[in-house]
Amino acid sequence: MIPHQPAAATQSNSAFLTGDLDALRAKIAHLPPLWARRWERFLDQASTGVRSARWYGGGAPDWQLHGTFAHLITGRAEFADIARSDFLAMVKNLPETLRTGNQDHDTWIYAAALARRAASLDWVWDAPRDRANPSAGNVLTSAEQQLVAEHLITEAHKYAYVVLQHRVPSHANNQGLAMALECVITGYLFGVKHGNDSRARHLLEFGLPHLTQQIALLPPGGYSGEGSTYIFNVADPLMALTSAVLEEISGESWFHREFWPNRNSTSCVVELDPKLIPPSGLLPAWDQHGYHLKKAGCACAYVAHRTGDPAAYYHFLFGPGWEFSGNFAWMHDDHVWQWIWMPDPRTVAEPAAGATCYPNSWAEPRVAGALLDRNAQLHLFQTWDISGPRPVRGHMNPNAISLEAWGSVLTVDGNATDGFPLEADPRMQYMHLYSAQPKVHSWSSGSLGAHSTIWIDGGIEHASAGGGYENLPAKTSTGFLLRREDQDNFQLLSVDASMFYRNAYDVTSMIRNSALLDNAFWVVLDQLHAATDHDFTWQLVLRTGAVATPTGARLTTAEHVVLDVINLDPVPTELHDIEGYPSLLEKRCHHLRKTQRGASVEFLTVLIPQRARRELADWTDGWQGIWQPADTTTLAADATLRPMRFDETYYGPAKSALWIRRSCTVPADATCPLLLELPRPHDAQLWINGVEIPVPFPEISKDGEQRLTAAFVDVTAALAGHTTADIILCLKPVRALGTTGWVKLHQSVPVPTPTVERLNAHQVRVCFGTTDRIVDLNTLRTAPQSFPDLTPAGEDSLAAAHALLAQLLPPSPAPALSSLNWTGDATARGRACTDATRLPLAQVEQPLITCLTDDDWLVRMLATRALGVLGSRRAIPLLCEIIRQETPERINAEDYAPKYRIKEMAVMALSDIGDPVTAPELVTAMRDAGFYGVRRIIPGVLQKLGVAEAIAELAPWVTDPDSETANACKRALAAVA
Repeated sequence: MIPHQPAAATQSNSAFLTGDLDALRAKIAHLPPLWARRWERFLDQASTGVRSARWYGGGAPDWQLHGTFAHLITGRAEFADIARSDFLAMVKNLPETLRTGNQDHDTWIYAAALARRAASLDWVWDAPRDRANPSAGNVLTSAEQQLVAEHLITEAHKYAYVVLQHRVPSHANNQGLAMALECVITGYLFGVKHGNDSRARHLLEFGLPHLTQQIALLPPGGYSGEGSTYIFNVADPLMALTSAVLEEISGESWFHREFWPNRNSTSCVVELDPKLIPPSGLLPAWDQHGYHLKKAGCACAYVAHRTGDPAAYYHFLFGPGWEFSGNFAWMHDDHVWQWIWMPDPRTVAEPAAGATCYPNSWAEPRVAGALLDRNAQLHLFQTWDISGPRPVRGHMNPNAISLEAWGSVLTVDGNATDGFPLEADPRMQYMHLYSAQPKVHSWSSGSLGAHSTIWIDGGIEHASAGGGYENLPAKTSTGFLLRREDQDNFQLLSVDASMFYRNAYDVTSMIRNSALLDNAFWVVLDQLHAATDHDFTWQLVLRTGAVATPTGARLTTAEHVVLDVINLDPVPTELHDIEGYPSLLEKRCHHLRKTQRGASVEFLTVLIPQRARRELADWTDGWQGIWQPADTTTLAADATLRPMRFDETYYGPAKSALWIRRSCTVPADATCPLLLELPRPHDAQLWINGVEIPVPFPEISKDGEQRLTAAFVDVTAALAGHTTADIILCLKPVRALGTTGWVKLHQSVPVPTPTVERLNAHQVRVCFGTTDRIVDLNTLRTAPQSFPDLTPAGEDSLAAAHALLAQLLPPSPAPALSSLNWTGDATARGRACTDATRLPLAQVEQPLITCLTDDDWLVRMLATRALGVLGSRRAIPLLCEIIRQETPERINAEDYAPKYRIKEMAVMALSDIGDPVTAPELVTAMRDAGFYGVRRIIPGVLQKLGVAEAIAELAPWVTDPDSETANACKRALAAVA
């Protein structure tokens, strides 16, 4: 596949962000059967006509972009009408949307959704209603175009534009990215591509520098620290859109552009996504959300599209990824972007090893890495990314490892059981309680002591320096990849994580060497060095099902996979049973722990996975679907049957159970005990030869939608004496997810205990199955090294943004004073306020002051901004009065739409005017806890004004519960110190 090359924004056969439309339509027109079925399902969803007032957010039932995209591809009038109705309903339902939505407090949720609604409006902007009959008119009339565009411009100014300004200093996360993206897309489409509205152009001018900073200011390596759940389902799909937007509006390549200070690029952010998906399909639980099957696929599709490497999309091409996707960043449009960016399924050969995930081992130098065997069955995941001292989404887990084999999770991570009371609980000796509230569990399950890591002198938590707003290379605590090997029978990750510990201990190196040998087993060798003696505790968090052995522990999972953990150190191991952690799977785990004391300590552990089951028969194909079975044991003669395959998506009636049956031949060599593997993620009922068999299922995932693992049911008694099995399955519906997985018959087989012997200080012999290997430990050991160059590098993201703005918004003559319509409708008055910023203050000051009391609150905001930009000292008393009038009582009234925004805009206007006389008024405003955005802005304003006496009054807020307020006050006080 040839890597995508950015095309000029004016390409004739292109709609916004869709690339070559002819090629896109041809791809969808010639889909192979499985994908054609998915496309038909997509069109069915587009036709539902669901238009909720609360149309965005995780629980919204709407398919917001489906109709528009369906029309873009098919050109059919029916989808034109759906698209038109979708847009007009968005405008018509605005009052109710605002009453029920998140725009006031979670503005980024609204912004992320509006950004994509704006992008999709371009797809039908001048499109004929019926491509086969151009004389039938367009999808939207000119008046309707302007109505929807006005709605999008207005909402961006009222919400994202204001909130993004109190994110001070500028820093990167999914929230800022969502708001900046909305400003840029809205501004470009209606200020450049489809007109030159001055308010839209200002959104572009304002948003683009923020957007490039969202790339630049992420931690080193581009990983935000928010966990795989959030980066897959919120942050990285937005980053993929960001990359596409920047390349679309510039006609140039931005994918690999590296920005100061960490040399981050959009490529380094989104290319992590496909690598994080292991063979099981469960996203790594290195964050608060724990294991997740559900994952947006558009970032993986974009990586495949942009690099030309389809391996990034293997999980969706050949695995169950499509069925677990569909939503990202609070809207159901993930499949839309996957259709746009995914490789043509006809052109991608199935991988030789049958991989359903990214098929290679990998490592990102300051984030994480994984070792994958050549058959894509054994997976070791090691993390050394940024960790915070008070974990919420991100956890304190330097050099933690996670293991899985043959799709079975072996070690666990994630969060504790919701609401678990931690007081007087034996787990307190293992998990530190950070919060004074005993039912707040995130602190404990995110601490160092809850992971497969190493802790020192019993300190299972400690503050880690760096990160936050200053993600400078030398100030951000991450591990460092020292060495990586990728040979046929020897793969290795060597990582020094001492930077996490150095602020609390005199360690010089904390190196973990994780090796996969012979594509069959793992060896973990830890080399720890400090200036003085310490107690070093090594811990592995095993999934439930482990028992202590003379050499360590043996785990047998619910999927009949065995892991032997063999301790080769001169100290004993302890196995602690931990109930209530994690909150998923069996809600239980085991801490395997060993401790050594010294200044230089080495831990050596061998981990051997073996499959304790043998596949006897694959019964996945050949099933028949039954709409309404007569009963659970026999089929009525007139039952409606339909052939199906599990590897194809079968959608039963909405909100109805799916009943399927198959008559199966039991293999002659089938010996007891027998196991039947069932598909996931559904709840299921099972009958064999008329007898119901109980189906065990581990705990569902956090969002209540998916079973995380396949069920293995003991069917020994049910099949005893039978040569055939008449099987009926009832699969319970799970939203729009289809059926994925297999039905296979297995035999449970005993697994012999491996023989592992330490021959000397440098050699270990490992024997099990067909493996007999002498391991040279010197090939694993890694000498301590100085950290790599931590000098900030990369191009200036703000300079890059301003250069692009100069290309998109070239200088133009100032508007004529007579063109400013101060008495027209709210749209005209708003444009007048924006245009006024390009004229002398004396010509526009009075009408702008008059607009401070306009009936429309967006006009008031735009007038406030304009008076600040123009430096109107005459406006100072009026702006101070506005600040006083905007009280908590006023903003909390249900019928007061502006909420905190008028007050924030007045503070920013005073900052622009820059008169020290306003300092006392600003200090008074700091005392109002009802306006956290205002309190974040004011310290920087006072710092700019340079009034030392006023800045000194900020001292009480350096411990404010809102960290951004506290940090802003600290910066201002430090500046005058």
